[in-house]
Amino acid sequence: MKTNGQFVAQILETSAAGYAGLTVSLLLERHPGIAKRYEPDGFSAWKGQLQQWLLDLSAAVAAGEPK
Repeated sequence: MKTNGQFVAQILETSAAGYAGLTVSLLLERHPGIAKRYEPDGFSAWKGQLQQWLLDLSAAVAAGEPK
């Protein structure tokens, strides 16, 4: 049986790409200057970074050390 932390970590890991994509879409929609600043493909750059942060958070939660 999984602990709460393991369950949350699994949700974060599974959903990281979706959360990152949605977040970047909203970011670039609300702040178009950011898209220009990170051309030619700011969406992918931001999405990759945010997805990695979520995966790092997932690993920390699974280990019981979300600091």
